[in-house]
Order: sequence, then structure tokens, then C-alpha cells
Amino acid sequence: KRKQGFSVPLREWFRSDLREMVGDYLGGANGSLPTEIFDRTEVAATLRRHYRGEADHSDVLWLLMQYAAWHDDYVRRRPDAEIRPRTSATVLARGGD
Repeated sequence: KRKQGFSVPLREWFRSDLREMVGDYLGGANGSLPTEIFDRTEVAATLRRHYRGEADHSDVLWLLMQYAAWHDDYVRRRPDAEIRPRTSATVLARGGD
């Protein structure tokens, strides 16, 4: 018998059980997404459309949640750490690390 995967019900979870956590990470003035990169107005509109059932943005919300969690762990909690975009020149100069 062939193995069969299952889908994770993110759409429903983000509208119910995980709604508060999603709001903490992505919503409001204290959200974890940096405003230099993300437009809070657009993120809030995406959340509203998802919560109202107008659209299924669970994939986008999942990606934003992952970024927000990473940002909390590796940028906010280490204010002395400087995160810079990596360019091919940077990678080549560092030996591809």
C-alpha cells in the first residue's frame, strides 16, 4: 500500500485555534514583522480577508509566521547582530558560507 500524506488544516486553525497567535505575530503595532520590509496595512488587510473567509491566505500567512518567528529569534533578541542581505559578491568574498 502506497503511503499517503495528509494536509494540515491551516486555513481553519488560523481562523480559530491559532488566530490569537497569528495576530500576535503579524498584527498590530507590536507585531514581529519589520516595517522596513513589510507593509503592516497590507498584512492587516490580508489577515482580515482570511478571517472573514473572503480568501484563503493560509499559505502566505504561514510563510509570514515563519519569517516573524525567525525575526524574533535571530534579530530582535540579538540587537547587536547585524543582518545584511547576501549578494553573490558577499558569498564569493566569504568563500560561499
